[in-house]
Parts: sequence; structure tokens; C-alpha cells
Amino acid sequence: MKIIQDLIEKYGWDKFLHFFVAAWIVSAFSPLGWGGVLVATIFTAAISFVKEKYLDDKFDKEDIIAALFGCAASIVIYGILSIFI
Repeated sequence: MKIIQDLIEKYGWDKFLHFFVAAWIVSAFSPLGWGGVLVATIFTAAISFVKEKYLDDKFDKEDIIAALFGCAASIVIYGILSIFI
């Protein structure tokens, strides 16, 4: 738990929310197969960009990068599971 608190203090809640929401979106589309994962990744990248550009006061590319890391984490987990299941 201390590790998570240290990471949140270092990067902030916003980055963690971007990461986890992006990971959740890709996971939600994963039952559709690799096509669904690809569509979810593109959708997440686009919606992250739009949110940063038009809804936030300041454009922060690190939020988009955090979202893409969330996508990557879900893709890796999906890939591992697709090999073994």
C-alpha cells in the first residue's frame, strides 16, 4: 500500500485515473477479440486527446501517455491470456 501511495504522490491522481480508465476500456472491448482491442486503443487515444485539448484548462501530454500505458497493460494481459486460454 505504501508503494501505491508514493506513486500517487509522485504522479498525482489524474495520471492514475487515465491509466485505469484506459485499461478498463480496453478490457471491456477484449471479448470482441484483437479487433476490439485495437478499436478500444484507438478510441481511448482519441478520447484522451480530445479531453486534454478541449475539456482541461492546460494540455498535458503526460495524461495521454498514462492512458496509453493503461492500454498497453491491458493488451499485454490480453495477449498472455489468449496464449494460455
